[in-house]
Amino acid sequence: MKITKPKREQPSILCRYTTLPVLLDMIERQSITLLLPDSWGDRNDREVMREYKGRCNLSCLLAICFSTGDETIHHWSAFAPGSAGCRVDFHLPIIIAAIANQNGFRHGKVDYRKINKLRDCDLSDKKRPFIKRWPYRIEKEYRIIFESSNPGDSILKEMNVPIPKDSIRSITFSQDMPESVFESTKKQLGPKLKIRISQSTLFENKIWINKFKAE
Repeated sequence: MKITKPKREQPSILCRYTTLPVLLDMIERQSITLLLPDSWGDRNDREVMREYKGRCNLSCLLAICFSTGDETIHHWSAFAPGSAGCRVDFHLPIIIAAIANQNGFRHGKVDYRKINKLRDCDLSDKKRPFIKRWPYRIEKEYRIIFESSNPGDSILKEMNVPIPKDSIRSITFSQDMPESVFESTKKQLGPKLKIRISQSTLFENKIWINKFKAE
């Protein structure tokens, strides 16, 4: 009897870890920016994307990466380090609707694989941009890519995708941000966005600490 694997549940929220200057630019221009994968820290990922681009004779390949999981120390240290780090939660359906009627866009969850399991993995060209090594599984990445075979698109280094202001669900700032800076930033952004703006408690959570003090 053939066993059918259950479909993976589609997330409703996409999280983007970035920095305050990028966030302000995103809000001002109401857009998200896809970039070249050449600068990605994971060299495995860079080479896979480069190989995919060559195999498919693409003149342009751009991407933006999100997370669908809970915040972790890895997310903050790798993608939003320092006092200017922040996490932006987007409504996935609104983001996907922004690219739905545009040619060249694809999106989906990243599939994490162990090296010794690659022989059982679907390595067809269309799957390659969405496969990553097992050690990165904590990222729970969701990726949007733009690909084009049009020679005129070879000059593209980035692509801005317009998004409505209500696509942002909430913003969380790094706990490394000084409290006074956080309050000033919240005061400036709050009236404009009318969303939940908070500060992470990952590194120091009073409820957690006080529970141990009380017992």
